[in-house]
Amino acid sequence: GPIHDAQMTYVSALKKNGMLPEAPYVTIWDPALLAVDVMRALGTDADAAKVRAYVAGLHGWVATQGVFDFTGFPQHGVGVNSVLIMRWDKRTQEFVPASKRGGALHN
Repeated sequence: GPIHDAQMTYVSALKKNGMLPEAPYVTIWDPALLAVDVMRALGTDADAAKVRAYVAGLHGWVATQGVFDFTGFPQHGVGVNSVLIMRWDKRTQEFVPASKRGGALHN
């Protein structure tokens, strides 16, 4: 699905630069993509109020860490039900779920 596609885009970009996906990189990846999306939508001269309004109106914005809904979850874009713990599978070279939605571990 779209989240997996976003994750594989992230992994591919890192691999092109000789890097492996690690927590510090994914932590900044989605916010950086959001900043790029904002600049593409509003231009580089948008003021803080316009940027805030644009982000606050986002619903269904897909990134490596899930689908963000800033209309339903102001400031964060996700709620606790969006939590999905992922792990890197060295064998398949992909992220795989280590939990259910909400963070409960698989039995």
